[in-house]
Amino acid sequence: MMRLRWPLKIRPLIVWGILISAGLSQAQIWQSYTNVNPIRALLAQGQKLWCATEGGVLLFSTVDTTALKVYTNIDGLPSTDISCVAQDGRGRLYFGTLGSGLALLDSAGSRFTWINSRDHNIISDSITAVLCQGDYVFLGSPGGISFYNGQNWRTFSSRVCSLGTSVRALAYGRDTLWIG
Repeated sequence: MMRLRWPLKIRPLIVWGILISAGLSQAQIWQSYTNVNPIRALLAQGQKLWCATEGGVLLFSTVDTTALKVYTNIDGLPSTDISCVAQDGRGRLYFGTLGSGLALLDSAGSRFTWINSRDHNIISDSITAVLCQGDYVFLGSPGGISFYNGQNWRTFSSRVCSLGTSVRALAYGRDTLWIG
């Protein structure tokens, strides 16, 4: 049996060619197919309807009743398991996830920022409720409430504040934060 030996100059070229072709194959556009039928929360925004689902965020047209876009982890969501949605006064959207914290979509609808318990002072990465009131953001979770005042996150544990076992709903009215 004869063994084929490549000259030393050809070996790096072959390795380089393999790396380039692998890089080009990764430049393909990926698609994610998830189930957006179970809708957990809705937010009306003009002629658009934002839907929080277990398969990501569905953007729906109320004019012609068609799906405009489905946002998934490929689009920048930290998870497709979305539980709640709210909009602040600057047009930014907040999506709570069950296990990956909060996803903040900029007002242009093009970039997500992740907010989680490791990098920010939020009580849990399982967000069950989100409420925006002016520049303030309130998050409900199994462990309590997190509150953003425009600069910092603060946390109130359900053990300390007698909030019950899990915060599932938030509302604001008559200068009072209502917790359910």
